[in-house]
Amino acid sequence: MKITKTIALAAFALIGLTACKNETEKEKEKEISVEKEEVITTDEQSAEEEEDLVAVIGQSNKHTTLAAALESAGLVAVLKSEGPYTIFAPTNEAFNKIPKEKLDELMQPEQKETLEGILSYHVVPGEISADKLTSLIQESGSGSYELVTANDGKLKASIKDNAVVLTDNTGTEIKVTDVDREGSNGYIHVIDGVLMRE
Repeated sequence: MKITKTIALAAFALIGLTACKNETEKEKEKEISVEKEEVITTDEQSAEEEEDLVAVIGQSNKHTTLAAALESAGLVAVLKSEGPYTIFAPTNEAFNKIPKEKLDELMQPEQKETLEGILSYHVVPGEISADKLTSLIQESGSGSYELVTANDGKLKASIKDNAVVLTDNTGTEIKVTDVDREGSNGYIHVIDGVLMRE
């Protein structure tokens, strides 16, 4: 009888140890699962926090005219795409150099194609940081580097008074005043004038 009781107690203890072990393993698995979920969530949040070029422009109170112009020209979807792109972004003050009547006219639906052409002339395919552009200018051997825009226009980039200057097709020089505003699909460099192809 005592032997039977001892065996029963031993069996019970073994079952108890096994149950505890199983519970411990389950807890560990649960902790690992939670850690994985946290990592995935963090990665997803980081991806969501990366804003495209249009969003970066939209958040700048110095580029409200540009944001409205991109909308009017139908370029928002294009510049939200994977790209990458480099945008030379005129400030509100830069747009104010254009006569108000002319600017208002460009924003009209019937001028969409013209406005698209002007704004596309400010976009260069590819990611060109300020350092890269400076290197391209210095390595050119001529003191300037030719950029090809999204609508096959030409811009001449050079360095004057320690600043990058863009010369458009009309011969007007536009200064780059701020650089490397980075979006998920490229770079934005701020300029103090509106580039004109013709």
